[in-house]
Amino acid sequence: MAVKNMKPFVLFAYLLILIGITVSDDLFCNFETDLCGFTHDSSVNGNWRRMYGTGHNLNPFFLNDYPHTDHTYGNNTGYYMFYKKVSRNQQAARIISPYISPISTNNYTVCVQFWYYMEGTVGDLRVRVRTNPSDLLGTPLWSLSGNRGGIWHAAQVQIQENTTRTYQVVFEGDSTSRSSYGFYDSISIDDVTIRKSYCQDTDGDIEIANVSCSFETLDNCGYRQDQSDDFNWRSRRGATDTRYTGPSQDHTFGTELGRYMYIETSQYQLIEGHKARLISPVWTITEPEQCVEFWYHMYGSDTGALSLFIRSAGGAMPADPVVRIVGHHMDVWLRHVYLMNRTGDFELVFEAMCGSGIYGDISLDDVRIYDGPCANNTVEPAVVAIDFLKAGCNFEFDDICNYTQDIADVFDWRRNTGRTPSSNTGPTNDHTYTTSVGHYMYIEASRPRREGDKARLLTQIINNNNTDICISFHYHMYGRGIDFLKIYKKDVGGGLPLDPIYVKHGNQRNVWRLEKVDIKGQTENFQIVFEGTVGNTAYGDIAIDDIEFHAVACGKENLDDVVDFFACDFEGNSSSLCNFEQSQMDNFDWELRNGSTHSLETGPSADHTYGNSKGQYIYIEASDPRRPGERAQLTSPPIDPSTDHVLCLQFWYHMKGEHVGSLKVFRYFYTEGYHQRLMNIEGEQGDRWIEALIPINYDVNNGFIEERIKILLTGVIGKGHLGDIAIDDVSITSHHCFPSGESTTVTELSCDFESGLSQCGFKQSVSDVFDWTFLNASADSQDIANFSTATEGQTNFIYLDMARRGRGDVANIATPTILPNITNRCLTFKYFMKGDAQQQLNVYILGVSGLNDFVGSVSLKNSSQWKTSQFDISVKQDDQQIMFEGVVGFAPRGFIALDDITVKFGTCVRGNIKATIRPTPSSLPSASSNQEKNATTDNDDDDDDDENLDIVSKLFISFTLILLFMILLSVAILVVRRRFVKKSRQAKDEQQFPYSTNQNISADLAVDNPAYEVSILSNLS
Repeated sequence: MAVKNMKPFVLFAYLLILIGITVSDDLFCNFETDLCGFTHDSSVNGNWRRMYGTGHNLNPFFLNDYPHTDHTYGNNTGYYMFYKKVSRNQQAARIISPYISPISTNNYTVCVQFWYYMEGTVGDLRVRVRTNPSDLLGTPLWSLSGNRGGIWHAAQVQIQENTTRTYQVVFEGDSTSRSSYGFYDSISIDDVTIRKSYCQDTDGDIEIANVSCSFETLDNCGYRQDQSDDFNWRSRRGATDTRYTGPSQDHTFGTELGRYMYIETSQYQLIEGHKARLISPVWTITEPEQCVEFWYHMYGSDTGALSLFIRSAGGAMPADPVVRIVGHHMDVWLRHVYLMNRTGDFELVFEAMCGSGIYGDISLDDVRIYDGPCANNTVEPAVVAIDFLKAGCNFEFDDICNYTQDIADVFDWRRNTGRTPSSNTGPTNDHTYTTSVGHYMYIEASRPRREGDKARLLTQIINNNNTDICISFHYHMYGRGIDFLKIYKKDVGGGLPLDPIYVKHGNQRNVWRLEKVDIKGQTENFQIVFEGTVGNTAYGDIAIDDIEFHAVACGKENLDDVVDFFACDFEGNSSSLCNFEQSQMDNFDWELRNGSTHSLETGPSADHTYGNSKGQYIYIEASDPRRPGERAQLTSPPIDPSTDHVLCLQFWYHMKGEHVGSLKVFRYFYTEGYHQRLMNIEGEQGDRWIEALIPINYDVNNGFIEERIKILLTGVIGKGHLGDIAIDDVSITSHHCFPSGESTTVTELSCDFESGLSQCGFKQSVSDVFDWTFLNASADSQDIANFSTATEGQTNFIYLDMARRGRGDVANIATPTILPNITNRCLTFKYFMKGDAQQQLNVYILGVSGLNDFVGSVSLKNSSQWKTSQFDISVKQDDQQIMFEGVVGFAPRGFIALDDITVKFGTCVRGNIKATIRPTPSSLPSASSNQEKNATTDNDDDDDDDENLDIVSKLFISFTLILLFMILLSVAILVVRRRFVKKSRQAKDEQQFPYSTNQNISADLAVDNPAYEVSILSNLS
């Protein structure tokens, strides 16, 4: 063949051979960083693609056909090779290994091991060998067709070398033998190993096969429990018993059906340091360089250590292990290898040691021994640092945000709720929720702890992208034995620094305190370490909570985005959250969505804003990999509450599905850093959008809130995948909190309440103290006794019963929305009032801006009949509602009733008089009035007003006269008493002393000074 006629790929391959470029004897490729020297065959027009779990660069039409996780790490960040036929004319796709050089002796065995995934109804996966790019491939050495269940499977192919020439291994995916386009095909491979040894379970490797084990058989391949340890290993399928620790599937098959060995740290009364040992059958080594390979899973905040010992058969345990792996290593299966260079009879001993708590399950799978050298060294995932904004933790979840205990300290931090076990030390509540239900981390200073013992808690590995950041946290240090709380910044791969970045010592009183620490920007990954030290008494518990990372230096938080009202319908671009932020202290995120959710029988089919499949909303997806109890939290911008009017949070929610969890709304106090729950809705609520209204800056017991706040919308996963929760049309409005209902709008209004309270679209406020009530005189006979006079004139009306209410309590009710018009309107209504003179009936206009304009007030008229009032409603340029406000007086008695409310075009019929003085409502203070004067007409005679005024005046004058009379009477009594006392003293003195006849002595002096009189008498004698 002439060189000029060669295809470019073939020519390039020959050049490689000529210059002697071949691979090393063994090859292992998990495709995590590159193709490891594998190349595509350009002689066919199909291609393998290097993908990671979520099918990021695939047409969405194919998204159901690819693996959602790789095999190496079992998550959606790991890579694999993927093939799919996408057109009728597409041929097979081939990926070809680097050239493999044979050894000098012919007929040597090579083992090719790999994992494959095949989903769909058609398709072939083949393994071939070729020695020359121009040669025909011939019969495949291994072939498989059809659907294999959409899970990862292991395979191995024995290659018998019978040539001295270099060769290549070819993986071929093919759909050309079928008529289908291949839309339902999916073929993937991962974790390819090519090594110079027999494949497992072959005659040439029988002794090694007895020690190698995937733990799929009931006898566990002859592995046995050590009788001298503290507890035993277990065989397991699927997830372990405890959440947030242990694998969810085995490594061999990557499914819940495969088995593995593990230790369960929650089922025993285990103590930190307890050990379980698993011993292999005898392993006879006749030649050096045998490789031990195993896969381990160590996930959980309390994970201890896994060690591998190699001991002589039947001998004593060696002092030191040949492999020791410590602590939390993420929720993935990891591979480790050890090269054995001795000969003789040996046993493998796998020793698992308990950590400090129940989140410390350790698992083992796929132990293999083969002729060395080992294929590559230990395969560990690259250190993945999380973004610093996601590194915070409030410790409300069992996984404690993947924070880990330091295995090199003396004892561990504990997660706790409520009080600590010791009195006179530690907090009584957490800081996040300030309740006994919330969680925090603390060190327990009582026995068996000793002075100076240290416990260290490490965050996840963090990268701050060369940005100055601020760490904020709350600490509690109460007790006479409190020692040190220190914080260190530890670089990954380095030891604990000598100097901490923060130190606090001694008793700081029984309160949670906020602290902030600056971290300078750097490119290297690091962890934050919290170290607590035990003091000289048991009264030394130290607690921490609510750790947060901020993207600015401490004290430089940007407050420009503080708001007091907003509206968000989640429309617009694909990432529109209207300044809401995904929390970094939850388990997963809310997602934008239009149309139906992924799962049937749950979630909405349309948004609320437009009511169609094109409008957007946000929701939580309850399907795999979500677990019960996991949370997604959305955080509003900072809100600056007003102290003179109510701010109302309004949103619509959808909770359909038999597994729906809960939707919670919290108020987060920005400065103090604690949460207060405002709403909790649990379980299925039907296939409908439901409105929620919450006053966010007003508390019935404490009045208006002055501190800056945030609103947290939290969705919690229920017990299954049919539990999607959606939210739409979130807004904060000012001054009123009325439900929108089915949003009727009118230009005129007439309501006689004959069909009930909701007949005309009236709405109760949710930001007042109590509600208006509908009364039907014929049906509600039990209430007629209290309103017998009122029911004589009207049969159906709304009323407020003032009995058992508090002074100043308020009830508000509003009309439907009234459209703007260029002419005035007249408001007319009937009312009936009895009770305390200070009770009020006030009328306001509510505009779309949220401001309240005062219209007028009706004073108390204790009479035996209904009365009619009218108010002119001036021209408005926007929609508006009319609100009636009833206010309880000094004495909780009587009632206010309303009926026959109308709004008609034109001014009121009778002339204008000056409006009454504007009152000050208790729970809904209005903004400055835009109307200094309002026209009002009362169909009652003006004598009614004068009559009420005369009654009040007469009462006041009577009270004043009685008070004046009592004062004068008291003064007269005092004067008479003084004179009586004086005369009584004089008479008594005359009887006691014989006064002198000396005319020079004053009688008054003698009376006023008896001592002087006695002295004179003595001289006379």
